[in-house]
Amino acid sequence: MEHTYWHKQSTESPLFPDLLWSRPENKQLAGKLLVIGGNLHAFAAAAEAYQTALKVGVGVARVLLPDALQKTVGRAFEAGEYAPSTPSGSFSQKALSEALSLSSWADSVLLAGDLGRNSETAVLLEKFSEKYAGQLI
Repeated sequence: MEHTYWHKQSTESPLFPDLLWSRPENKQLAGKLLVIGGNLHAFAAAAEAYQTALKVGVGVARVLLPDALQKTVGRAFEAGEYAPSTPSGSFSQKALSEALSLSSWADSVLLAGDLGRNSETAVLLEKFSEKYAGQLI
């Protein structure tokens, strides 16, 4: 029995061909993306997601990182926003208000990874996914 709800992309054709021809030509119409990711020891996934989003044509992108990275990343990462972190450097539950505030600005939110294995961060992500009503990737 074949499942009709599965989509399969091949190298010959894109998964959603309508998206290719309907791309906005003006950056203001191309959408806003919030990338959430990183921890004290790693933020490569969030930075890479940000760079890829800009490369493929997102209008505006911002990245929410734990404030433990602020000294390391600082002003070198222009799209960085910072939220409270745990002592181990992952997102704290106190970061929920910043995440929800920035997500109300964005059209979509991407959870990029490098979030660490902190249980408090897991609780934050669960609460965020319950409260956020937009497109979550």
